[in-house]
Amino acid sequence: MKKFFTRACAFLLAAMMMIGAAGCSFNSTTLEDYIKTDEFQEEVADVVKAVEEMGMDLTFEADGNNLVYRYELQQALNEEQVAAYRETMEGSYESLKPTLQEVYDGLEEELGNEGLSVTMAYYDQNGTELGTFTYPES
Repeated sequence: MKKFFTRACAFLLAAMMMIGAAGCSFNSTTLEDYIKTDEFQEEVADVVKAVEEMGMDLTFEADGNNLVYRYELQQALNEEQVAAYRETMEGSYESLKPTLQEVYDGLEEELGNEGLSVTMAYYDQNGTELGTFTYPES
């Protein structure tokens, strides 16, 4: 499980950086408008497909000024597996922080809005939260 998570994190970091760069040629006034654009949807289509092949669904949500990457495993986990995922993820924020910051910086530059944030949230198929990381930390 730890090996899968490490591989998945490496891929997801690369995906986030690519998606963060998607905004470089689009001007929008709100985060919600931005993620609804055809350009953004085209940029994320391959990433969503690749994440699905890894056994996860990926959706993007605008929660006010917070861009949420919601990853959901395509399987339910038992209590032991949930505990193992959570333990593995607890120490992951520092390694994810530079990528979250890069996406944040790109969004802030693109949208010109202050008060933005970026969140990566992981769940199993039943909606059990496995870990959530937000930049900047509140």
